[in-house]
Amino acid sequence: MPQAANEAKQKLGEAFRIEKVPSLVVIDPDGNVVTTEGVEIVNKDTDGECFPWTPKPLYDLSTLEPEILGEMNDTVTCVLLCEGCDEATKAAMAEAMLPVAEEAFNAAKMSGCEAGMLFFTATDTSDVVYQLRLSCELNEPTSTPQLVILDIPDSGAYYVFDGDNLTTENIREFIEDYDNERLERKELQEDEDEAGEGQ
Repeated sequence: MPQAANEAKQKLGEAFRIEKVPSLVVIDPDGNVVTTEGVEIVNKDTDGECFPWTPKPLYDLSTLEPEILGEMNDTVTCVLLCEGCDEATKAAMAEAMLPVAEEAFNAAKMSGCEAGMLFFTATDTSDVVYQLRLSCELNEPTSTPQLVILDIPDSGAYYVFDGDNLTTENIREFIEDYDNERLERKELQEDEDEAGEGQ
């Protein structure tokens, strides 16, 4: 926008709750805000491989599309880790998780609210997946899928599914148990390097 368009910039800043500049707001064809983190997204996705950066029901934590960066710190997250599984199991786990993710995604869309929970699979190793395993004390990847709910806004809380047989219904029940506070609460372990820096 022109430097002199102060009034217009102020109105836009208020409408989109802009707190810093530069800022880039991405809007879909229906006028809905896709993200207010456009600058960070463009910096991460310089080739536009993830364009148009619209929200999805289910993400792969191993590749972590840039439009979702930062949201894990503010939103409850359900992650199905299967990077140690064979390809058939990985596909089956994504298929089991997708209906639950779509239900939550569509409910949030219909209500006009932001999603109350984000959903991920982790099909390959990455720095993010490694750090998640370390923080949740999940050890090395195994041939058995593992399911965890992260509630970072709640002082780094997390909850681990207790069982080996993961189905769509089991995932639903696990989330229902989380909603009704029936799960054992644990807290994320602080990274040793970060702990050392704080001393």
